[in-house]
Amino acid sequence: MAVLSNDNGKSWNEWTSKIDNPHYSNIYGIFNHDGQTFLVGENGMVLSGDAGCENFKSLTPPLDETLFGGMAVNEDDLLVYGLTGGVFKSEDYGKTWTSLVIPTDANVTSGLVLPSGNVLLGTLGGELYLGDKQIDHFSRLPMKEPFQIAGMALAPNGAVVVVGDIGAKIIPPGAVQ
Repeated sequence: MAVLSNDNGKSWNEWTSKIDNPHYSNIYGIFNHDGQTFLVGENGMVLSGDAGCENFKSLTPPLDETLFGGMAVNEDDLLVYGLTGGVFKSEDYGKTWTSLVIPTDANVTSGLVLPSGNVLLGTLGGELYLGDKQIDHFSRLPMKEPFQIAGMALAPNGAVVVVGDIGAKIIPPGAVQ
């Protein structure tokens, strides 16, 4: 089930009918890019709708496995990620996908674009991977106390807040670029 609010949560409208999802696959991630809203989820589902979240249409999926999230990396590139280390890049708004190699088979569950333009990905295996601006090389970052990473956010001061099974950790501003 999907619902949408146009008044900051005061009221909600049914929105499932606006989404081309005939198998009712779970939706796990949402992001915006260049006037479009993208949804990702089960069975490699990738959907695109306009800025008003109208008329979501299926895009060619990068694989048939579950995707947990995605992001616009720069003006041209979309990145989606999911099960067993699956990370995929599109340079044409999701029409085609290239599989990227990161050295893990853990589920990639979170990601963000750093102020430097580099990409940070987190896994349920307790790993952080830093990708370059071209998104063609990822390096594993050392973690003193690895934990299952469920989500990440960039704080206003530039710190990276990482949350998971043991709570929240803060990576100081400039420590990861």
